[in-house]
Amino acid sequence: MAVDIESYGDPDRTTPHRLTIRDGLDHALRRAFDEARVPWFDCRHENTGDGTFVLIPAQVSKGPLVETLPAALARELRRHNETHRPQERIRVRVALHAGEVAYDDQGVTGPAINRTFRLLDAPPLKTALAESPGTLALITSAWFFDEVVRNSTVADIGAFRSVQVSVKETATTGWISLPDHPYSSGAAAGSLTSTVRSTQQPAAAGVGDPGNAGSTLPRDVPVFTGRVDELHLLTATVAAAAEQNTLGTAIHVVDGMPGVGKTTFAVHAAYQLARYFPDGQIFLELHGHSAGQPAVASTDALASLLLLRGVPTLAIPSDVDDRARLWREKMAGKRILLLLDDAVGDEQIRPLLPGGTGSLVLITSRRRLESIADAGRVSLDTLSPKDAAAMFDRYTFGQHDPDAVDELMRLCEYLPLAISLTAGRLRCHPGWTARQLAGDLTRSHNRLKTLRADNRSVAAAFDLSYRDLNPHQQRLFRRLGLFPGSNIDAEAAAALDDTTVETAREHLDVLYLNHLLDEPAPGRYRLHDLTRAYSRTLTDPGADAGAFERLLDHYIDTVRAAHRFVHSATPRLELIVRAPIPARQFATESEAIAWLSAERTTIGACIISGATNGEIRRAAELAIAFHPFLEQHGHWLDDHRIHQAVLSAEQAAGDVTAEAATLVDLGRLQRLLGSFHDAAKTLARARGLHSELGDRLGEANALDEAGLVQLELAETQRRAAEWVPPGIDTTKPSSSRTYDYLLGGAHNFPADREAAEQAEKIMPGIRDVARLNRTFLVRVVRTLMDLGIRQFLDIGSGIPTVGNVHQIAGEIDPRCRVVYVDRDPIAVAHSKMLLRTSEHATIVHADFTDPDGIFADPEMHRLDFGEPIGLLMVAMLHWIPDASDPHTLLAEYRRRVPAGSYCRIKQRWVGNPVGGSWS
Repeated sequence: MAVDIESYGDPDRTTPHRLTIRDGLDHALRRAFDEARVPWFDCRHENTGDGTFVLIPAQVSKGPLVETLPAALARELRRHNETHRPQERIRVRVALHAGEVAYDDQGVTGPAINRTFRLLDAPPLKTALAESPGTLALITSAWFFDEVVRNSTVADIGAFRSVQVSVKETATTGWISLPDHPYSSGAAAGSLTSTVRSTQQPAAAGVGDPGNAGSTLPRDVPVFTGRVDELHLLTATVAAAAEQNTLGTAIHVVDGMPGVGKTTFAVHAAYQLARYFPDGQIFLELHGHSAGQPAVASTDALASLLLLRGVPTLAIPSDVDDRARLWREKMAGKRILLLLDDAVGDEQIRPLLPGGTGSLVLITSRRRLESIADAGRVSLDTLSPKDAAAMFDRYTFGQHDPDAVDELMRLCEYLPLAISLTAGRLRCHPGWTARQLAGDLTRSHNRLKTLRADNRSVAAAFDLSYRDLNPHQQRLFRRLGLFPGSNIDAEAAAALDDTTVETAREHLDVLYLNHLLDEPAPGRYRLHDLTRAYSRTLTDPGADAGAFERLLDHYIDTVRAAHRFVHSATPRLELIVRAPIPARQFATESEAIAWLSAERTTIGACIISGATNGEIRRAAELAIAFHPFLEQHGHWLDDHRIHQAVLSAEQAAGDVTAEAATLVDLGRLQRLLGSFHDAAKTLARARGLHSELGDRLGEANALDEAGLVQLELAETQRRAAEWVPPGIDTTKPSSSRTYDYLLGGAHNFPADREAAEQAEKIMPGIRDVARLNRTFLVRVVRTLMDLGIRQFLDIGSGIPTVGNVHQIAGEIDPRCRVVYVDRDPIAVAHSKMLLRTSEHATIVHADFTDPDGIFADPEMHRLDFGEPIGLLMVAMLHWIPDASDPHTLLAEYRRRVPAGSYCRIKQRWVGNPVGGSWS
């Protein structure tokens, strides 16, 4: 996305005017991205002087970029203009395009970027803005209009006008829209527009706009065919209940045989119903019948849902019931559409149901889920002969011999998967005919029983597609069945197939064109569950021996290459002596971290698959190599699960060498998770095994970690004199010290630990809540530091231990100034002792409800009120009674801090807190 400010260089604008304009645009963009549910900090953004350039990650849904973001940006610009002088008002041109980009040390480049800026400079766009009374003129590329705008159930394509763009070397078509002064969507929009819009139902009164919330739904199929009765039954039932506010939590199960189109149907229905669920539409794959991949456990599915809703990794409970409760709490009062794809049974689904009222759960499954008695049911059969022929014609974009098509559909048994594969073959071979393809299908008898599902056409379609490949492509297809992850890139495929990356990429593209692979993201390929099962049946134990081992070696060496940028607390042990294979090299830390993040789930799947399929040493070595990244990025629970799986395999196989190495990292994880006593036991066994093996380095690593555990346990006693002021009775629990213990800190005493353990019995998730608060604090301070903030006022701070503000900020800039505020005299007394040697951090004994007392305290001179301040209120406001009028108090704090300051709040809400005054 490229943004250009109109008349930015106007001579009447001074430098202060331009600075105000740039600041106003930045603020408006952030607010608009937030409303569109596009994470601003996940994007790469560059100030271009007179505008902004934004690179949005490929996995982010593109619909909100035209459905929500332009209108939100126009509104924010109007708000800015209403409160600023004419020279500081903003009108912008915006260009949207999508495509591949390349990164290097100089930045980004690529034809897609050039085209975006050519669209931005298009004279018709400049004219459209000049003639509009609004604040924004938007232009999209032809690709973006065809693939995103036309397929949106929200965007009004009648508000777009086609223009010819000719700028420098670029000659193309663009589509212009004026979000805050739209063109009429009447006949002038053209016949295509009128046709498309006439098929869309008008939104009911009071119905929400799905663009206002995030959506992870896959792209809807533009050539969806048939299912008229089933679709009407489902959508009419849900829509009527939603409009009458009698929906409750509706559950509808879509079942049917493999390949019948359950997911396609459910996604299509979800798009038609999306407007009734303004708080989001979520698609979650449960892999109930994915070959070679276990069904997603409820606990892991809940983790995915909670992560999607913004819950940090460390704040997600480990127990499935606790996760389910937290999920229901997050969804309280929300109206969402949750699509659970490929479910295996009731026990997998029940914990994922959001509860409350006003939501819809769509479930697809190959099984008839009879145990969900209150669910509506849509059982899909094969298509009618008429719909099957229509689907084939739409996929092949041509006219064929009707009798030949009828015969071909009969041989496909009218099954959508078989039809799409067969149509794909014909479309890629323009010289073929439907009659010829029907004859080939009739003569094909190599049908695999395991894939028939009482229907020979599925196996026949796969068999024909496979036979169409050359021997090298067939070999890669067979070996892809050995891949345990959800999707694969060309480098991993090259290792699996023992070939070059270029060759692997070519073969993957052929498999994609033959509909044997999907491409869910650019450069990443995925086997459908049926094609994966088919592929596995073709595996040759002789010809394909060593493929999975090469895959593990590829990930081991590539993870090690990436970890050149990732610090490790202890030396990484090598369990296998082998020649290294060529691994990808990373030029920058951001590139390495991006790769590790993208491959995180795949590498975890490879480790567990290796551990359970006899490649224990490789699995252990990959887990050891991957551990520093998982640790440093907070994926402790995932890392712990992986190490436990590897450890179980090692112990079952009696591999004490691998077990000893795994135990060291597992003990470290237990320490990080606060299980100090478990960590001590684990590390004691690790030390004993390393000692028996004569491995002095391993023994030293175990001792090092064990020492850290003991330091954690003994820190309070050894440093008590440094931070316990005279007169404090440590035999009585303190809320601040108890909170420190819940965080895993050492500034606490037996009475505090006993109080915390009693609290955990009453509220089992209290430790996770404490760590969630601290994780939030770390992220907030780092974010504000990135925004230029160098001083903080932390109200309700407690004792500043375990990675608090002055420690986090000091790691980035030692000159940062911090003033803590707390009303607990014990916390203040401890804090003064801890901070007595700090030049830049202090604490004030005062209450949030007394801003006059806080700002009058002499310690506040540490802050420079001529510069912006980061005002922090973490887990504090919910303690303020309504009688104290926290809304007015917050307004008073906002009035007192300098312009350009930021306020970050985290609090616990019970019930529905949202009222007219909240935003």
